[in-house]
Amino acid sequence: MDLHKMQYFKDVYELNSFTKAANKNFVYQSAVTQQIASIEKELGVLLFEREHGKITHTQAGKIFYQECRDILDEYEHVLEEIKNHSSHKVQIQKKLKIGFSGVMENNFIMLINEYMRRYPEVRIDFIEGSYMSLCEKLVSQEIDIIFGVACELENIPGTVWKVLFTENQKILLSRMNELAEKDVLSMDELGSQTLIVPSKDMMPSCHKKGMQLCKKQNIG
Repeated sequence: MDLHKMQYFKDVYELNSFTKAANKNFVYQSAVTQQIASIEKELGVLLFEREHGKITHTQAGKIFYQECRDILDEYEHVLEEIKNHSSHKVQIQKKLKIGFSGVMENNFIMLINEYMRRYPEVRIDFIEGSYMSLCEKLVSQEIDIIFGVACELENIPGTVWKVLFTENQKILLSRMNELAEKDVLSMDELGSQTLIVPSKDMMPSCHKKGMQLCKKQNIG
């Protein structure tokens, strides 16, 4: 059993939620669930009761939490002691390179601000470019993460992706357009319109899907 597993357990116990613990550690919920299951298998006891989407800790879970908390606190104390008394301190600046294309969503900005608040020692560099160039940089490990549209990121080899939020697709129209006053538009109504879609260079996957949809619906 390692300290990461203990930290996951401690967060689940204190937050009373696998989802919140996963978000706190910037990992998938399934990863946290698997780690807790691994601990339970190793100890041979049930640490949490799971019923109707809710969890409650068992007596064994309560005892294990107290031990985990003490171990993790002691580990942090040891690290601080070593840092304070070491005569050969090495300053290593951590960096995180984030790629984005176009205007960055407020949701992303809020997420980055929260990350910077938690990890002020990490320097963040932003790289702007087309999705094609950003994906190439991600594969070659020139950047660490990309914020963007799922259809552009879901098939990059050797990477994992996670949906942070979803939005309804929108159509931008001139105020003078006869369809501008409608809240919802059907594909038939768009059939008489000339649409501008993202270019192949900027968003290749979205461009392809957009063109296929237009062709299927006979939209010019």
